[in-house]
Amino acid sequence: MPLACPIRWDPTGNGGADVLFRYGHSDVRVSVEPDVNAKASAPVGSEELLAAVGDSRFLDLVRYADEHPMQKKQTTIAGG
Repeated sequence: MPLACPIRWDPTGNGGADVLFRYGHSDVRVSVEPDVNAKASAPVGSEELLAAVGDSRFLDLVRYADEHPMQKKQTTIAGG
């Protein structure tokens, strides 16, 4: 199943990166942040994160999670 929208890289401004996309019925966010206490950069760069998220093995996990949600779907009751 192809991604429902393009992957986008969103720099967080602190040396981390977020990848956000929609897959099936799920909004997916993968985030990598640096260890501020160690004063080190994030463990992977933005291009490595994009490559990992685009890998078919990772997308297999996302597909499985989308097909077998861990939480029940939340519903909104009008007026309630």
